[in-house]
Amino acid sequence: MTVSALAIEVRGRLVGRSGKAVPDARLVFLAGRLNSNGGATTDDKGEFHVTLNRPGEYRVLRTTESRQMADPDYLKEHEKDFPVLRVAEGVNPPVVLKTRR
Repeated sequence: MTVSALAIEVRGRLVGRSGKAVPDARLVFLAGRLNSNGGATTDDKGEFHVTLNRPGEYRVLRTTESRQMADPDYLKEHEKDFPVLRVAEGVNPPVVLKTRR
């Protein structure tokens, strides 16, 4: 058995509808329906960095409490807050996530 240590880095910035940075926001990256694969908190400039363990498509959700990830109603309501994020192996180009609210 071979173990691969993939390190998929995603850096980006979270901005509001006005284009201003959103600081101290918790982001969760979901691979598949409910599989949390990583999380990050934005800094004072709205910037974040997350390391994911596999390439593919991710849904990004903004949360305020970890228990929201176990609430199917919350997940359904917010599953399309951001477009699907597609990541490849290695370092990905920076992304800008824009809130709809």
